[in-house]
Amino acid sequence: MSQITGVSATTSIPRPPVTAPVLSGRLAVGAAVGWTLVAVASAVVALVTKGEMQAYVEGAGDESRGFVILTVLGGVQLVLMSCAWLAGSVWLLGVRGVARAVAPHHPYRRSDVWAVLGWIVPIVSLWFPLQVVSDSLSAMRGATPRRLLTIWWTAWLVAIVLGNASSRMGADLMTPDQVGSWVLGTCIAALLLLVALPTWWAVVASVSRDAHEAAHPPTPTAAQTPPASSTR
Repeated sequence: MSQITGVSATTSIPRPPVTAPVLSGRLAVGAAVGWTLVAVASAVVALVTKGEMQAYVEGAGDESRGFVILTVLGGVQLVLMSCAWLAGSVWLLGVRGVARAVAPHHPYRRSDVWAVLGWIVPIVSLWFPLQVVSDSLSAMRGATPRRLLTIWWTAWLVAIVLGNASSRMGADLMTPDQVGSWVLGTCIAALLLLVALPTWWAVVASVSRDAHEAAHPPTPTAAQTPPASSTR
């Protein structure tokens, strides 16, 4: 009489179900594209109407279409910035959720709340979002594309700082020289956003792809699954 003994397979704790933030990533990129296009349109309008605006502040002109158009575009840009922040925050929270499910013991430098507040809190907004993205990437793939993240974050920071300075300058234009400086700052900020946009797109695409692969690991096939051994 033979006795067959099956060797018990090692079981692992099932990973909690997570979903890669694909939709929020697309919305974050879409809002950033719209924001950048409006910024470029504002720069073009500022260049075209620069002389008219300088004449207006000097008292030589009755009205300035440039100021009116730029005010409207500024409002649209503010709405798109808010949409980019909301979508980007939801996306980054989703990425962090996948990273925590995949590597729960990975060291994270910032808590999840900074995936939302890190973009808008003064001072810490200079580096907290970068750390959240970098930590999530390293948790999912074991390494971070430092060159891509450095280019994206540098262009982003300079564009935002210069854009904010240009906006503050635009609130109090008293001389033609001030108008000229404001137009120059607006154009440079738009160009830097154009540089930052493809890198942001690449970052979102890369991180979302890693999150999708981490959330949906390949199922072992029959050829990969070792057969249960038996003893007679």
